[in-house]
Amino acid sequence: FNFVKEVGQTFVTASRIYTIKATHPNFGEIIATQTMPQAVPLKETLIRENRSANEFGDLMSQAELTFDDPAGVENFYEVSLISVEITSEGNYVNTLYTSTLDPNLRVGYQGGFLLRDETFDGREYKMLLDFDQYWSDNDERDIQVYAIWRAVTRDYYLYAKSVVDQSDAKDFG
Repeated sequence: FNFVKEVGQTFVTASRIYTIKATHPNFGEIIATQTMPQAVPLKETLIRENRSANEFGDLMSQAELTFDDPAGVENFYEVSLISVEITSEGNYVNTLYTSTLDPNLRVGYQGGFLLRDETFDGREYKMLLDFDQYWSDNDERDIQVYAIWRAVTRDYYLYAKSVVDQSDAKDFG
C-alpha cells in the first residue's frame, strides 16, 4: 500500500456513493466513484479446536461461519481469521494460516478469502475454515480467535482476485 489511514470508527455508510479525485501535474485528474455495500452480519460463529491435522501433522482447528445472503443482489465478501493474545504488555494480533475445501472461497491477497454469492444468492451460507492453532490446549496464554468479516464491493473483489491471480501466474509467481 502507498497510503494507509487508521480510523477509530467506521467512516463510510452503506449504500452511500463516495467519490475520490486525484490530480497530478504530469497525469491530470482521475476520478473514482463507488457505492458502499450493505453490511451482512454473521448469523452464527462456531470454533472447533483441534479438529484435524494438516499435512505436517500440526493440529488444525475449524471455524464455522454462517450468514444469510440478501436475495437478488450481487454480493461480495471477504473473510479472514485472526488471533489476539492479551498480555499485560499489550495485545498481539496474528493473522491465522487458514485453509478450506469450499470451492466458492478464493484466496485473497491479505491472508483471507474472497467470496461471491453467485451459487447461493438469497440463501443461508455456511463456511468451514481450517486454521493453524499454534497454541496448545494447556497453554496459559489468553488467546482469542476472531473472524474478520465484511461485505466488499465488486471492484474490490475483482482487484483482490487479480492480485492473487497475477502472483500465481507462471511468469510472475
